[in-house]
Amino acid sequence: MAHAVSDKGVVGLGALGNAVLSLLPDRVEPPPAVLFTVKAFDLKAAMIGQDTRWPRHIPFISLANGYLDEELAAVARAIPHRALRVGITTIGSTMTEGGAPRFFIQGSQTRWGPFPYASAPQTPGAGELALLARFPGSSWEREMRPYIRGKWILNVVINSLCAAYRLPRNADLEHHKAEIDALLPETIGLAAKLWPDLHDVPDIAATRELLWNVVRNTGQNENSMARDIRAGRPTESRFLAGMAERFAGFPRLRELHRKIETSVES
Repeated sequence: MAHAVSDKGVVGLGALGNAVLSLLPDRVEPPPAVLFTVKAFDLKAAMIGQDTRWPRHIPFISLANGYLDEELAAVARAIPHRALRVGITTIGSTMTEGGAPRFFIQGSQTRWGPFPYASAPQTPGAGELALLARFPGSSWEREMRPYIRGKWILNVVINSLCAAYRLPRNADLEHHKAEIDALLPETIGLAAKLWPDLHDVPDIAATRELLWNVVRNTGQNENSMARDIRAGRPTESRFLAGMAERFAGFPRLRELHRKIETSVES
């Protein structure tokens, strides 16, 4: 699938891409990094496909959601010369009454770090750090996997429930507290299967508190996966709740994933 590309170095100009674009300085040639805001199922093809477009010294940064270890490993094998990064962010957007996007930046957090499987140099340059400093709550982390896992847990619960029930805003999850409480232990258990070498197990109570903080801070954000359902577009569910299909157990996650997939098919 072809994706819109900004000359500022953003690939994928959907809601997240435009929110990212609003933070970047005026055109700089070449940009200090290229940011990918495409869906998880398009990430590998997009990153590999853009390799010949940009000078080899420019890092690529993924901002896709979901369990991406296999996608990232495939990209690292295909373009081993490219410095690769992974980032997570809570920047969001909604639509004004006039139909224009409104971006929610305040209270957001953004973390960046090395691609888990990349062999190219992993130390960020001055231009890249200056670019990343424009993002709210930005920090560079040497080990990203604990943060990726933590964000994945929140994405599974928040995005899956919003998509399954077609909730317009994250704040609408206030009406689904019992389901969140039931879903969290399964999701943390599935995370332990996906990241077995991360031996610490996230605490359920602490994760619940973090989840509600995120919901409160992003309450007016239009949930991206619910938006995809309403628009009849493919979702990232197979990289989120759909990962439960690989293992025995996890009935709530399987049911949610199948509910989302059925909504897309219909």
